[in-house]
Amino acid sequence: MTATVTELGALADRLQEQGRNEDSPDRGRPLLDEASQGMTLADPRATAVPMRQALIAGVQTLPDEAFADQPADAEGNEVWSAGEVITHCNFVLMRFAERAAGMMGLPEPGWPDELAASGEQRVLDKDATIAAAELIDLGVWFDRIPADADIESSEELPRFGNVSGRTWLYFMAVHEADHVEQLEELRAAHS
Repeated sequence: MTATVTELGALADRLQEQGRNEDSPDRGRPLLDEASQGMTLADPRATAVPMRQALIAGVQTLPDEAFADQPADAEGNEVWSAGEVITHCNFVLMRFAERAAGMMGLPEPGWPDELAASGEQRVLDKDATIAAAELIDLGVWFDRIPADADIESSEELPRFGNVSGRTWLYFMAVHEADHVEQLEELRAAHS
């Protein structure tokens, strides 16, 4: 039940529109819940772990220019450096994991201090960016979730509809895939 970076990226685009635009036709629609229906705990793991590995591989092969502060694009939109992408991903992943754990009635993950510090979005050099990306081993984190965890416990969120532990776990993969695409855009800009 794994999805490609492109498929997950397209879902991420819809979720961003849903969250930002009050007039979105998807506002309040449970897109994540719909996309993750029928998944077991193994399914989001099988998608999220490769997405984190793709982020790590992506930063390892980026040109040095991708780690510098980036100029705005042609439309004046902010462009993040590779370090800003990874520190943002670390921050969001920690929050999503905490939300998932809470929904499943599990204790918070208890991230190490260096991981918490890596979630402060900022420009980093290549070595520091790679080190920050490697701080999260999603396979280890997923393996700590008991097989009988209640991944279906849910709440209603105004922007996103029904959200369960399962959907938060799947959202991790969707979010990471969106930023794998962002790293590829950085690569293309510096090729």
